[in-house]
Amino acid sequence: MAAGNVEAELQRLEQMQQDDAVAALGAKLDSAQDAGKKQYVAYCKEVEDLTASPESPQHSEQMLMALLHHQLNSPLLDEEDKTRPRFLLQDASKNQIGSTATDVDLMMKDGSATTLAHLAATAPITLVYFSNPDCDACQRVKQRMEQSATVAEFTGSKLLNVVAIYTLDDKRLWQSSTMPPFVTDTWNYTQKIFDEETYVLPSTPLFYIVDSNMTVLMKNEASLNRVETALRRLMLSSDNRPQQLSRLLFRH
Repeated sequence: MAAGNVEAELQRLEQMQQDDAVAALGAKLDSAQDAGKKQYVAYCKEVEDLTASPESPQHSEQMLMALLHHQLNSPLLDEEDKTRPRFLLQDASKNQIGSTATDVDLMMKDGSATTLAHLAATAPITLVYFSNPDCDACQRVKQRMEQSATVAEFTGSKLLNVVAIYTLDDKRLWQSSTMPPFVTDTWNYTQKIFDEETYVLPSTPLFYIVDSNMTVLMKNEASLNRVETALRRLMLSSDNRPQQLSRLLFRH
């Protein structure tokens, strides 16, 4: 199947309910599998390329995990073929949507210590912004976030926290950098995110959304536009159950 056709198919699946979309992708993968190993491997590669990259408009952790599970269960693939899907699934399973996010130790700009869970508990929704002061794209997103009417509205009404996390080891760089006044600017001083990959961050900048109990509602999102859409959906929802909120964000 041509790349353009796979992209169009994933765009169509995005408009479906999460369970229906995952089932539909499974049916497509079954059909590709029935066509033989060559066709199946090619189709899986196209789906992976489109769903795994945070920069892709079709990025979706749920769809990626459905793909990886299908590959690991496929009789067409031998153990060597399954090495990559198994590795990717291990990474994707960390802090997956609907699960409780891993807590991390953080340092504030005044030198005091805190944790992500402590900060998340102070507002209904927390936007976690993984960034690097040396990253040009991070600087552009930071400027756009500062100009965002959606972020301003929800932080102003105390419905939203924004927590920036620097994960590398250059403390001086982090201390000399600045964030908008509504952002809690922190550093993972224990380096566990980087050293132990408690969060797998394929690029920066990246956003997570968690609720006050640290339930992951969105992960590894590179697009601020998608984040703004997700925040508006969350704030308009009358159902605050974590499972329903995470499903609400599936179609972003």
